[in-house]
Amino acid sequence: MKAVAVTMVWKDYWFLKKWISYYGSALGEENLVVISHGDDPLHRKLAGMANVVAIPRDGQITADYEAQRWVMLSDFAGLLLDSNDVVLCVDVDEIVLPADPTQHSLLDVLKIHEAAPVLAPVGVEILPNGPEFDDEKTIFSQTRQALFSSKYSKPCVIREPVRWGIGGHGIYGKDWQVSPNLILAHLQYANPNAFQIRQSERLEPDNSDSNHVDANALPAWSRKRRHRRGLLSLYERADKQSQPEVLSRAAELLSRHIRRFQRGTYFRYPPKVAAKHPMGFLLTEDHVASI
Repeated sequence: MKAVAVTMVWKDYWFLKKWISYYGSALGEENLVVISHGDDPLHRKLAGMANVVAIPRDGQITADYEAQRWVMLSDFAGLLLDSNDVVLCVDVDEIVLPADPTQHSLLDVLKIHEAAPVLAPVGVEILPNGPEFDDEKTIFSQTRQALFSSKYSKPCVIREPVRWGIGGHGIYGKDWQVSPNLILAHLQYANPNAFQIRQSERLEPDNSDSNHVDANALPAWSRKRRHRRGLLSLYERADKQSQPEVLSRAAELLSRHIRRFQRGTYFRYPPKVAAKHPMGFLLTEDHVASI
């Protein structure tokens, strides 16, 4: 079975370094595709043997940019399926882990689910233990706090062409299978240093237009700061169980809550499914060395 992972990235160098390291080990660097928004030379340096595709970044980011981006990613992933069995399309801060790395590799789990046209891992937010974080150490040696997230239980593993909605959180025209054998770890908040850098970069004028700061970025990043605080508070209140128990419960819950929206054409989870069923756990010690 041949699997390929694809991401699109602007700056985010720490995340890209981790992304390449993890998926390169799991799938082989030659089976990775990095879409570099702006043709950043540092992206090419960090990518190693991965394939780099340059997308121009000129002028103002328009209001419909995200919708257009996910149309492009859908088409690109479909093209990759012409020469690959399975495509993982994930953001640069998203890592798809086998739930039990002592029993199965990522490829093993993908083979187990080879009959599923579209597959979703159980999503989790990885939350920081505190403000101190060493960028050179592995992530899970510093924090393993995982909070169930329906938003990041994304249908990101495909064996047939799909049309994703914005963010890849849903699909037009079909639903998907949810697997408790896979975890999608969303790393945006795991490293406070990287979060701060990402925030400052998105609030500074774009180099392609020195007079432009994306007006949408200001309220968006204010919301992200509040969201991070809210997730930490929710984790403290969440029902803490073992990893297998949470993954099993979450997968069953998600499978029951895939819904049609927009006159029945768009499938996604209703908002706040995870907030209504807060569950937290610690990733196993076996995940510590993975990234």
